[in-house]
Order: sequence, then C-alpha cells, then structure tokens
Amino acid sequence: MVEQIDTLAHNVLAAGRELYLPGIGSLFTEIFGAKRVSRTSMEQPRRIVAFTEQRRGVSLEEEIARAAGVDAEKAHEMFDEWLTQALDDEALTIKGVGVLKHGSFVMCDQFADEINKQGHERVKIKPRHNTVLYSFAAICCIFALAVAGYVVLDNRNGDDKPSKRNNVAAATENTVAETTDTTEETVTTPETATAATAATTGNEETPTSAQTANAETNPASTAPNSDEEANSILTSTPGRHYVVLGIYSTPENAFRAVKEAKQKAGNLHCKVYGYGSRYMVTVYESDDRVECFAYMDSLARLFRDMWVYSKKE
Repeated sequence: MVEQIDTLAHNVLAAGRELYLPGIGSLFTEIFGAKRVSRTSMEQPRRIVAFTEQRRGVSLEEEIARAAGVDAEKAHEMFDEWLTQALDDEALTIKGVGVLKHGSFVMCDQFADEINKQGHERVKIKPRHNTVLYSFAAICCIFALAVAGYVVLDNRNGDDKPSKRNNVAAATENTVAETTDTTEETVTTPETATAATAATTGNEETPTSAQTANAETNPASTAPNSDEEANSILTSTPGRHYVVLGIYSTPENAFRAVKEAKQKAGNLHCKVYGYGSRYMVTVYESDDRVECFAYMDSLARLFRDMWVYSKKE
C-alpha cells in the first residue's frame, strides 16, 4: 500500500499539480526561467518541487479515497499508515519523488530529470553585435579620411589658401560640436527622468491597493483586537466558520504571521486558534459561511492563499 500511495503522490506532482499532506503542509511545483550566466551560455528553464506549511492543492487523503474507492475515514487510516512508514527521523520520504526534511524538499535525480525533460546542460548563445555602433564608427572613419585626403592634396598642389583651409576646419569643428550637443541633449539620466516624473505628477497621492482593500472590509471585522485576543491561543467554536490566513507549527510563527498581516493591512482583526497540534491564524469569523467567502474575496488582492474553515459541531 505504501508504494501505491507513493505513486499517487508522484503522479500529482509530475503533472504540475499541488499536493496537500494533512497535518504537514503542501508540495507544489515552482518554475524558474532561463538565466544567462555568461556572454556565451545560459541555464535552461527548470522546475523544482517546493514546500509550504499552508494548505494548497488536492489532499492526498482525497486522492487515496478516489483511487481506492473507499470513504474518507478509511482513506484517513490508510494515509496515517503510510505516514508512519514514510516518516523517519523527522524526514518524510516519498519514493520516486524526494525527501522532505526541516521544511525543505529535495527531489531525487530521477524525478528531477522527469519534470525537466529538456535536461540541465547550459545552452550556448552567440554574442550580439552592436551594428549601429559599428556603422557610426565606420562613417566617422570615412569622414576623417576624406578631410585628411583633402588637406594632403591641397598641400601637394602648393596653393596658399588659408581662408579655404580655415573654412574646412571650422566646418569640421561645427559638425563635431553639433553631434556632441545632440548626443548630450538626447541622453536622459535616471536622475533626470525621476525629476521629470516628480514634476509632472506633483504631490497628488494615489490610494494603495492595501488602503482600497481596507476600505471594502466589514466595519465590524476591522475593529482592533483586544490585548487578550492578540496574545492568546483561542479555541474555535463548533458550528462557526473562519477565514483562515494560514496554519503554523509554533505559536511564535503564528503571531509573527499576525504582525506581518497587520503591516500589510493594518485594520485586520486577526486571531490565533488551536488547530490540533498546530496554530491557525484567522482574519474573520461568522455563523454564515457565505459571509466568510464574501469577506475572503474582498481581500483576495492582498492575501491570495486564504480559505474557509468550518468547525464541525
């Protein structure tokens, strides 16, 4: 049975889907784009499997129930049995995929090759030449040779024409000066662009997305936390519904998440509840599940991974 569950986890992650391991966290595929490492080579795009403590994607228990055709309770028993055998010395091993240890997931070589079929070798690239610069340099050389040839021929003919030579020299100097002035006028430094932008926009202030989200929240939910609620681990109420910001392994992590959330949106009414052996940070609660979803949608621009937890009666 352990091998079959390993295979289920492998198939979900190989397909690029997110996998939730109840009581542990979630595994998901992260994509890194191509990266240039030198003038003649670059690294190819690659995929890795990463870990987060938050709940994301499909639950492995649900996959077990679907594949084995059993109910949720039996699927939970099968998951616990698999977890007992897969977990050893604080390391969770999923055969054919990799090892999760201390919050970091390391893929095995076979799985890394499977999700990165293009390989891991660097790609050679041809250096790009600046044809515009080369063309400008060629024109300058031709112009300089023409002026030099004219002066040489003029001297060879023995003609004393100071006014003509002076005119040619003056014309050359004017051309160079005009080219320099034009170049200086068309160069825009970062400081000039910043000053021009500041002068154009003036002192008007534009509301941030966090301010907009705060304005849309329920007034009752934006009241500041009491000292007791802000520094205590509370107990959730059966029949209540909660908008969850995240699940954390220690109280310190949970209260740190509360602090970071309030820095992002200062009027949040955050609470920390016990969640089995872990700690749940919430931003809203109600007896009406629909209200929770509506509130969650109003903060979707600031917090993308929220979900609704319903305490069973």
